Amino acid sequence: FEALSLMAARLRRIAPSEVEYPVEALGSDLKRCIGDEVFEGMPWLRVKLDKRLDRLLGKIIAPINEATCRGVNQSSVWGCMAAAIWARETTKRPYWPAIVLGILAPEDQKEDWHRFLTDRNEARLPVKLLQGLQAGKKKAMQALNKQNEGKAERMSFFLVEFLGTHEFIWVREADIIENFDPEENPNDSGKNGKKKKNGFRGQNQSNSRLLQKAIDEGRWAVEEFELQLNDPCGDQLEEYSDDEEENYTFSVLCESDDEADEADGGMGDSNDIGDMNSFGSPTGKLTNVEEINELLATDGVLDYSTAGKKTAKRRAIALKKQQVEAKKLALKKAKEEKAKKELELKNKTKAVALAEAKKAAKISKAKKAAKENKESTHKQKAQEKETKREEKELEKRRKKRERERMLREKYRATKKQKVDGNSIIRRGRKLGIADKRGRAA
Repeated sequence: FEALSLMAARLRRIAPSEVEYPVEALGSDLKRCIGDEVFEGMPWLRVKLDKRLDRLLGKIIAPINEATCRGVNQSSVWGCMAAAIWARETTKRPYWPAIVLGILAPEDQKEDWHRFLTDRNEARLPVKLLQGLQAGKKKAMQALNKQNEGKAERMSFFLVEFLGTHEFIWVREADIIENFDPEENPNDSGKNGKKKKNGFRGQNQSNSRLLQKAIDEGRWAVEEFELQLNDPCGDQLEEYSDDEEENYTFSVLCESDDEADEADGGMGDSNDIGDMNSFGSPTGKLTNVEEINELLATDGVLDYSTAGKKTAKRRAIALKKQQVEAKKLALKKAKEEKAKKELELKNKTKAVALAEAKKAAKISKAKKAAKENKESTHKQKAQEKETKREEKELEKRRKKRERERMLREKYRATKKQKVDGNSIIRRGRKLGIADKRGRAA
């Protein structure tokens, strides 16, 4: 244990200095503290202490690894940025705010963290997007091979994400401007100090707003990156006076009003909580006060002990059970909604069919009544026509009888006159020939 005490004293001397002390050195120094002469005849104790030291080293390395792998909120894939820059796709394109997510450098400029940064961010890209970037990466590797052979100018290549549009591409070192400054736009002036005529990707009002949004995101990314560098593990607390304003970070400023209100009073209704020993979590689940207090007591460091693992396992099982129950409840609710919609659709279909049947019956009744009315009218007209024909025929017969009667009466009168005229002989005239007066009469 004297070796551990000496190592602790050494770490206390290194902490305030600027000496680099990597994690690999820390692990090797811990291994040296366990010598064979200390645990001679007690191998089981050596194994037990070795495991304990591994857990202790894991508790130390976990927040450091999280800080080195931490991304920025401005990246669409939560990429771990190396710097904020101005970049362009080609020389014919204007510069645009971007963040560096990967680096391919020549052999004399290559560093280990370049590969770690590139692999980490490529692992966070979607598969299709990563496949689309492979062509650009292959060209960059071919250019580096030519540079190593002395056939091309030496330069690095960078995987960048354009802010605002969130497009990914590999660009050359000649197409970037380091030290991103949101107040100075490299596209505002040309080589002669005159303002360029060409705009940003077909300059219009919409793209102008998009450029301003990209510049703001670049400014926020620089602020968040500097905060990570100054306080990587989040354990450096700043003292604020009562009159000093609260220091709002980008994550707070980018929240909407509803999200901010929910964060300020995000306990929800007391009726919804039901238990005063639980608080609302961002995932909508309920977290016990015991777990919150434990995380505060351990500064958010994971507990790798046996008891801690058991507790974490119990919580994981409880959370899984809660999620399964919530899923079952949601499925049940969805089924009920579906059944309700089907019933409403069935009733609606039935009502529509009934209405259509009533309408069809009404139309059929109207057609039948119209047909009967038409037949009745036609029949009535036929009867009237027949009556008129009969009356006309009767009138014709009556006139014929009247004419025949008149002819008969005339014939009788003529015959009677002829008989009376033949029987009288006047003034020496022959029989049957009337005198002038008689003829006149």
